Amino acid sequence: MSRPRGNPEAVGSTPELLQHIATFVQHGPTLLELAGALPPAAMSPGIAALSALCSTPTVHVAWPRISVLGTTSEATKQHLANIDALGAIVSDAAALGSALAACPRLRMVTTLRAEATKDFAAIAEIFAHMPLGQLTELTMRGQYPASVASAVAAMLAQGRCRRLHLVDTTFNNASIEDVRRLCEAIASCDSLHDLVLKNDSLNLDASQNTHDDMRFKVVAHTLRSADTVSPEQCLVFQDGSAADIARFRTMLLNTQRLTHVEERLLVHVANDRLLQPCLGRLTSLCMPLSGVEPDVWPVRFLEMLPHLGSLKQLELQHATVHGDFQRELALGLGHCTQLQYLDVAAPGLYEAMWLAQLPCPKLNALRVRFRQGPSKDLVRLVKTIAVALYSLRWLCLEKVSWPKPDRARNIKTLAADNVTLEYIARDVDLTHQRRTYNYWDAKSTGHKGLVVFAYEE
Repeated sequence: MSRPRGNPEAVGSTPELLQHIATFVQHGPTLLELAGALPPAAMSPGIAALSALCSTPTVHVAWPRISVLGTTSEATKQHLANIDALGAIVSDAAALGSALAACPRLRMVTTLRAEATKDFAAIAEIFAHMPLGQLTELTMRGQYPASVASAVAAMLAQGRCRRLHLVDTTFNNASIEDVRRLCEAIASCDSLHDLVLKNDSLNLDASQNTHDDMRFKVVAHTLRSADTVSPEQCLVFQDGSAADIARFRTMLLNTQRLTHVEERLLVHVANDRLLQPCLGRLTSLCMPLSGVEPDVWPVRFLEMLPHLGSLKQLELQHATVHGDFQRELALGLGHCTQLQYLDVAAPGLYEAMWLAQLPCPKLNALRVRFRQGPSKDLVRLVKTIAVALYSLRWLCLEKVSWPKPDRARNIKTLAADNVTLEYIARDVDLTHQRRTYNYWDAKSTGHKGLVVFAYEE
């Protein structure tokens, strides 16, 4: 018996049935074609709303996302209410902006990357309503319309913002004058203490020298009252030229309370007598010992150590400590009597035995990264360091892998000497955190005696 066929004319006159069918159409353009092909009598309120919103100037339809870009009429508001039956995701920029404007205690805002220029009208609407003048922290990532650059400049003029991070930020179609006003607003904002300019587009579309000079003025002014120089801030110093070194020296001379630096250009100005007070204030230093002339960097760094009397944390990146550099570094660190944390790399476990000779009475944390080599000297290394560095609270040893057959025996052997050994497997989600002092220091809390983390990086 054949299945009875429905009357096409009867089906076409059933808006509810067509709307039910439309909810199964996942492809946006196909759904819009379906809505446009139906006669008015066959449209449910939801499909009629979709058809109407496609031709509304203040609404952008990218199914299932519908963005309201500005003030809407009562009819449009009704369409937005009806479209919910089709499973639409409605984003109302004006409503969000108004909600933010109604937050008198709003102090921190983080905005993420816009997907495309079609979102710019919505972003401009949000920033037009946002109470930027009362913010103390603003983090921006992604693409923004040119009007946002002017809004941020006006915000900085209020003198309340303490932290501004522009990370991978682009102001599309911003004029030279727009960007110049933003740079000048940053440079003249006395309240700004934390500035990050990372891969941003504060580009003046003029000569590279003009761009560098403006970026330098921005960073140098901000660091007068800052306590950190980070790689993001030092993107203005890229090639290590004489001009870069001179600008970096000028910036350091203007700092008043700088305590942390991550920048290899520091070795070029370390012997400058005028900068010795600045070096003497440093409590944390991350030094990438690499460059065009790798053998020169360690020598210059060693010459800097006598001036680092207040240093508490030292990280040596991109350099394996071995040979003559081991001996010279051990002697040089004798000037750093306040040193509490050291992060170094070694070729292998046996080559790291020199760490037991460190003349640092307050050293309580040590992180050692091994490039290669066998693991048989683990217990010997730990025992040697534990006896020599009696103030040590934790020791992190990083290697690609630690042999599993030796683990139980090593744990038992070190436990007899009141040393706790923990093997830590690699976790991709925690890779960044495990490169920091704070992660391992927090993990060592609660342990009695020395705790050793054998971490598989």
